[in-house]
Amino acid sequence: MEVFKNISWSITAKLFITISGFFVYGILGRYLSVDDFGLFNYILSIIIPSIGIMAFGMGLVSSKLQLEDNAKHVSMLITTFFLVSFLFLILTFPLNGYFNFFDRKIYYIVFSIAFFSSLLRILSDYFRSKNKFHIFAIYNSISTGGGVIVWTVFLISILLLVNLNQLSVDNIFYALLTATTTSAFLLIINFIKILGDDFKKISFKGIFSDEYSKFLFVCLSLTIITFFRTIDQNIFIWITNYQLSYESVAYIAIVLKIATLIEIPLSVIDVSTPQIISRKLKKSDTTSLENFIRKISLFRFSVGGFIMISSIIFSEQIINIIFGIEYIHLSNYANIILLSYILRILLGPNSQILVIGDNHKIIIYLRIALLILISILTICFKMTFDNIILMVFFYRIIFDLSCYLLVKNRIKINTLPYIGF
Repeated sequence: MEVFKNISWSITAKLFITISGFFVYGILGRYLSVDDFGLFNYILSIIIPSIGIMAFGMGLVSSKLQLEDNAKHVSMLITTFFLVSFLFLILTFPLNGYFNFFDRKIYYIVFSIAFFSSLLRILSDYFRSKNKFHIFAIYNSISTGGGVIVWTVFLISILLLVNLNQLSVDNIFYALLTATTTSAFLLIINFIKILGDDFKKISFKGIFSDEYSKFLFVCLSLTIITFFRTIDQNIFIWITNYQLSYESVAYIAIVLKIATLIEIPLSVIDVSTPQIISRKLKKSDTTSLENFIRKISLFRFSVGGFIMISSIIFSEQIINIIFGIEYIHLSNYANIILLSYILRILLGPNSQILVIGDNHKIIIYLRIALLILISILTICFKMTFDNIILMVFFYRIIFDLSCYLLVKNRIKINTLPYIGF
């Protein structure tokens, strides 16, 4: 019942967010110049990892640890959030000033969006760990399996900007900041209300203990994993910007966006089941865990496979409807990226199992090895757009196959769907 309820909320939220996301991207792709659309995607590719860093693994730590002492756990969450946010500010502000990544106005917007978005992730995961998944789905930040309020306010703001003929890169991010601030305000009110008497018990006295040190270690491990996961797509936008131009960034952003259609069923499962997987791992009941994983893998494979095949067949029509006829030439590239998900939909949620279990270091080493390889290729060779697309394809295949083999060898379970394997 718990799984069904969570999945129902996840499907509803994910469908709304996906439709809203494609609608927003379609508007921006049509009304912005190609270079401005590329610049928008480049800045967004910086914001997403920044959210992961400022959240410091706390967007998953509540679901992973399943702590019973609410007041103490919340105290640790709040303390860590403000400490990390302060450190992030004092480190990135002078770096941005020296390297001039963004002008000061854009930097403040980026920091503010990351600040409020990371707070949304932390509090939303806390509610997910308490089986209040509807709050996770409604109030979460961008680039998660939730965030209905953020996307609603953002979409309305974009439509107003278009209607007032004020659509620009700066105003788009002001709109996103408004959306995240609104959701954060509403979530904090709900957080205080639902926490009730436990909120009055929150205390920062004596918080720096051995237990807090262990908490920070888990958060640090999750931060590294989350950071590498968030650059899974963003790094290829950075490479495209480094090797080519904002125009090419716009092209690869469209290709990657089309491929996210496959992530709908994958995300539905991945955001609604971590607390359940965590409980089964703690019980060391591999039979029960394997049965559960193979059932959700069947859903991922069936729905994900259908979406992948349909998207490949109708890729030209999808691009034309959302972004316009001038981008139809990207359909073959979109098909290659869609095919790169084949192992991800077939082999099950292996990376999530490794993250939730005690295999943080293996995932970190794997991500680092692939990142080093990609960085060497980027620095040493001049790349074309075709080269970057192929790099995305093989990166996904290698990573997903490696995660499957690691789960099979270390956790000793078969994650393949129940289709005769």
